Amino acid sequence: MGKEDTVFYGAIIVACVIGIVIIAYSVMSGPGYEENFSELYFYGEKLQFENEKSMFLGYDILIDEGNIYIDKDRTGSYSLGPFIVGSTIVLDGRHWNIEGISEGCEEALMRNFPLSAPQGSYITIGVVISNHENEQHSYAWEAATLAEKKEGTKEIDSGKEAIIELTLKLPAIDESLTLLEEYDEIFSNYTRHVKDYGDMKHITLLNEGMAYAQFWKTKVSFSIDTGNNIHFWIRIDDE
Repeated sequence: MGKEDTVFYGAIIVACVIGIVIIAYSVMSGPGYEENFSELYFYGEKLQFENEKSMFLGYDILIDEGNIYIDKDRTGSYSLGPFIVGSTIVLDGRHWNIEGISEGCEEALMRNFPLSAPQGSYITIGVVISNHENEQHSYAWEAATLAEKKEGTKEIDSGKEAIIELTLKLPAIDESLTLLEEYDEIFSNYTRHVKDYGDMKHITLLNEGMAYAQFWKTKVSFSIDTGNNIHFWIRIDDE
């Protein structure tokens, strides 16, 4: 390589280094990027157990071998229970489910919606809207089941959040719905046969080809005008 080539390539390298330095300086010294977004999730409360005891909504809670008991009458008898993960609890007219219990039973998470309820009954849910839009926003929201739809608005300041609690009616079981599809979901120790009717599903649980449980589930949804939406499926009992 001649002297002229060496000078030429050296100039290219210097120019590249200068370009990289300029770009890095622009990125570091420029205004910080702020992402605007909203969060939407079902309200929950985490219980901390000490000596197997905790408090929830003013009630004494006992955990024993992974089972939760509630002193609903405040007599020290812990007569309400046992409850396990997935159980639905009604306290003071509000529905909760036990979403999780830590392996050592030091913590439990209670989520503010039920996982089962009678058909045609009313359930309560709690939803959190968190505003990270960097400005005040008036959120238009909609909650719906097949039996009822509710709408409203909630004004929330930037950096703040609000809890929306409401009551919704569940539909009655309707076997005249149009079947959309039918399929199997195979798990390690059972098979779930699903008849999909859209916002309602009929579930049959099978073990080695033999059905041992059947039930209906229906969808409960909540959405806001920013495009966020959440939902859960609730088992509806035929009682």
